[in-house]
Amino acid sequence: MNIGGLFGALTPVFFVLALGYLAGKRNAFDADQSAGLSKLALTFALPASLFVSMTDIPKDLLLQQGGLVLALILSHAGLFVIAWLLLRMVKSLKGTASIIYALMLATSATPVFGLAVLEPLLGRTSGGAVGLVALAINLTVPPAVILLKWMRRGRIKESPRILRSRAPS
Repeated sequence: MNIGGLFGALTPVFFVLALGYLAGKRNAFDADQSAGLSKLALTFALPASLFVSMTDIPKDLLLQQGGLVLALILSHAGLFVIAWLLLRMVKSLKGTASIIYALMLATSATPVFGLAVLEPLLGRTSGGAVGLVALAINLTVPPAVILLKWMRRGRIKESPRILRSRAPS
């Protein structure tokens, strides 16, 4: 692995993190402005960036990544289940707390930092890798969390009725 390339990829990320830390220490933004910037970045800029980077990748290259997608799905789901089962044994983390902590442990920041870190290392295909990780996370972990929350509340038998009531007419 090229250490210079890795350093070049991580330097901008740590620079932006340091700028954010300094802005927070100096109270450069109030809470509303910070929330607005976060919403802009995560709701609009990140999905648009992922979409544009995914469109640059040849379709046949993406279709060849089935094994990677399967490995990502199994690893995220497996990590979530293992973390949840272990955290349930901790007395202070019974119930919902164990689900939330397992969710935090099983998801990664790859969709957030992936493009900035992986593009200098992988080139054009980094968008595809980041998009596939985001897909794997969103296909496995949130449904598991929702299912466990329903089971925790004893509403698992009601789930079809809940889904029907929220479905568009």
